[in-house]
Amino acid sequence: MLVTIDTSLVPTPIFSLIVRKNNTTLVARRCPVADPPWLTSLCNNGCNLQLADVLIQAGRHFSDRVNPDVFVAGPMRRQLATAMAWTIVSLIAPTVTSGQLVVEDPLDGDIKRLCSEILGVGMSLEALRKTGVIDGRTIRKLSAGFDFDAIEKGGGGRVLIEAKGTFSDASTSEHRKSIYGKILSGGLPRGYRRAIGVIASLWTASDMRSFDLEICDPEEPAEDHFKDAVREVIRFYARRFEEAVAVPRGVELLLSAAESLELFDKTAPSPLPQDQRQRHRLIDPLRHNTLKLNRAGLVQEFWGRIWEARKLPAPLPFKSLTPPDQLKAFMGIDSAVFRFLGAREFRRLLDYDTLDEGLWEAEGTTFRGLFQVDSYGIVTGIFEGELPIDVTAGETVNGQQ
Repeated sequence: MLVTIDTSLVPTPIFSLIVRKNNTTLVARRCPVADPPWLTSLCNNGCNLQLADVLIQAGRHFSDRVNPDVFVAGPMRRQLATAMAWTIVSLIAPTVTSGQLVVEDPLDGDIKRLCSEILGVGMSLEALRKTGVIDGRTIRKLSAGFDFDAIEKGGGGRVLIEAKGTFSDASTSEHRKSIYGKILSGGLPRGYRRAIGVIASLWTASDMRSFDLEICDPEEPAEDHFKDAVREVIRFYARRFEEAVAVPRGVELLLSAAESLELFDKTAPSPLPQDQRQRHRLIDPLRHNTLKLNRAGLVQEFWGRIWEARKLPAPLPFKSLTPPDQLKAFMGIDSAVFRFLGAREFRRLLDYDTLDEGLWEAEGTTFRGLFQVDSYGIVTGIFEGELPIDVTAGETVNGQQ
């Protein structure tokens, strides 16, 4: 029997998180160092997320460790994991109301625990990524101890992450004890740069919401992981290139660069070979289709590929004037990423960031489309008609056209 999972039902509005620090009264559990700026900012200003991004992070629970025979490497891996996460959390019908994420009480303890765990992982990882605490391109699922680890933004230390979920603040105290126990058993120094514990709570519309995320008792100084971060980021783009473009030779080139013994040798040839016929141009396996997107004066050239619309890892709220089977999708990567890699500008590669807020609508004489770009320079778009090489897009409000 064929079962269809419809991810187009994932709510698209942005929602905000109320964030607090664990202000324990137990002296032994207090973090002995001053709060870093990111924690102060997060507690004062909160964080804005979208459920589709949360589900992509939540999917790591499955694709990175569970059922490896099912989630084999390939261009559909992330889509399958995201769809599985959505299948589970849809049991509590998440919606965005008045700018906050709201769920329904399933009246079943097992479902509460399962859904709060999945969404707790997704919200925790996405909030840490969105606020620049960790480099989301380096997140790894661990098989023992802490749930995940990632390298600090900019190639600093490797941070251990323990992500917990609860329903209406029911098991927060137990989660705090668990996080504290893992820090102690690991013999970790205290101070916010070696481990971060995060507890996410889900709330119904009738609950008195006190927090969405609580940052717990994390700790400090790690050795420098700059070279590890560079290699991990290149592998990240190789995986996303496989998903977006699916040209095996291009994937091989990126993975080969990541593993090269000469990657940091400035006297060696470029990590990405040059096309001998057209000097200063990167070889064609990385340039299947090209799209130059102008978003409010920010012009970026993306190298990617045109697909059927169902290829998108998460749907975009595009109101089509043509039948769904005639819609097409574009996915690609900012060419600046390849330029930084080819020129060994690794600090710029690690520091890469771009405008990732909002959806961008574009319309021309031959097409209509909607585009979204994440902070790592990955564009996804859906369109009808013939997509030109140069596109100028205007921002929409929560997908409302």
